[in-house]
Amino acid sequence: SPIRHLSRLRCPVVVAYGERDSPEFQRQAREFAEALRTSGRLRQLVVGAGLNHFELPETLADPQSALARAALALLGLR
Repeated sequence: SPIRHLSRLRCPVVVAYGERDSPEFQRQAREFAEALRTSGRLRQLVVGAGLNHFELPETLADPQSALARAALALLGLR
């Protein structure tokens, strides 16, 4: 699990989960985001409104989506 390797992270991280993900996926994402926040590595937590675990990555193709904007910001292309 990546939460067990926080000390290895050297860059900011965006954590994303879908609003329609299972409660366990949502819990794990929020827990990971909080651990990243505590370590100073969380850039953003993105919640995909109305999306599930498989639909959320598809939104990367839409530059206006929250996940795509977060990814572009990580690249300095906001």
